[in-house]
Amino acid sequence: SPQRIVRSSGHSEAPKIAVDGNGAVHLVYGESPDGPLKQYHIRYAHSEAGKDDFSEPAEISGRHSEEFASVNIPYLDLDGRNNLYVLWEIFPDGGIRPRGLGLTYSMDGGRKFAPPVIVPGSLDPETGFSGSQQGLYMKKIAVNRNGDIVIVNSTFKANEASSIWLIRGRVSGTD
Repeated sequence: SPQRIVRSSGHSEAPKIAVDGNGAVHLVYGESPDGPLKQYHIRYAHSEAGKDDFSEPAEISGRHSEEFASVNIPYLDLDGRNNLYVLWEIFPDGGIRPRGLGLTYSMDGGRKFAPPVIVPGSLDPETGFSGSQQGLYMKKIAVNRNGDIVIVNSTFKANEASSIWLIRGRVSGTD
């Protein structure tokens, strides 16, 4: 039967889940404590293998939640060593169109996350807004068992161009 794992007096949306090799369930989602279309941040919770309860959700978007008008719509993937990688949309000026991507990761199963970074090249105002008209909720990050990261993003600048971007990388220190 369904189990409520988060209850908010604000607005929670865009949940993503992943199950690691030990059977733990990891959850990320966007939350605005003040309700829909206000400032969002990214939250994380997990449930250990064989348990029904989830940890208390924690904010993981850190300074991005302070530096930008909003961050929302997370994406989640795991590598072969149960390291978590969380990507999200950045809304630098508020509104409904994101214009960049933020990233953090955890090398200890979600107990601690690295300070967030801006994905290189994703915050360029010359490329237009991110996510196209419908692509915001699609999978944008893939990580293989060795920790190689691939991010795909679309951008649209009205009356000029629509582009698909592929960004490859690796978090330093994950070898």
